[in-house]
Amino acid sequence: MKKTVFKKILLAVAFNALCISLLTLNTGCKPRPTDNKTWTGDEQVYVTFGAQTVTISLHGMPLSTYNGIDGVKLSTIVIKANLAAKTELANYYFNFIATDAYDMSKMAIYWGKSLPTWNDMQKGYLYDSGSSYGLTIMWEDGTQEYAFDGGRFYNVHLMDGGTIQILEENVQ
Repeated sequence: MKKTVFKKILLAVAFNALCISLLTLNTGCKPRPTDNKTWTGDEQVYVTFGAQTVTISLHGMPLSTYNGIDGVKLSTIVIKANLAAKTELANYYFNFIATDAYDMSKMAIYWGKSLPTWNDMQKGYLYDSGSSYGLTIMWEDGTQEYAFDGGRFYNVHLMDGGTIQILEENVQ
């Protein structure tokens, strides 16, 4: 009886080793990259600078993970719009207008706060909240946006079809 159990275990181990060899044959036994995730939905946002507006489809854009949530970096969206030179983006401020007409600049004036800078945009994400809020913006801890009220003021919702404005001046 012990020989039969031993043979079954040995056969199972050999079978598993063969399966693993076949699965990794085309990859050279290297692990497959998991950081090449992209946005799969058909959501879009608009990016404006002056009188120019560009529609940006999120489909296929690279995802970054922050606090376990996958999202597209706001800076990636602005760069894709190509409305301002990458070297000049540090000179601008960024406003968000949601599809329900929430306008961050108006709230920034009311609260006496600054709009996000380019440095902040590199630490902000657009993600699918999975709720009625739809596409939502979140900020990394350490940004001015996160520091004020835990980011709630700056976490704009309903951004599918919303607008990111590039502004030459802050609104304060």
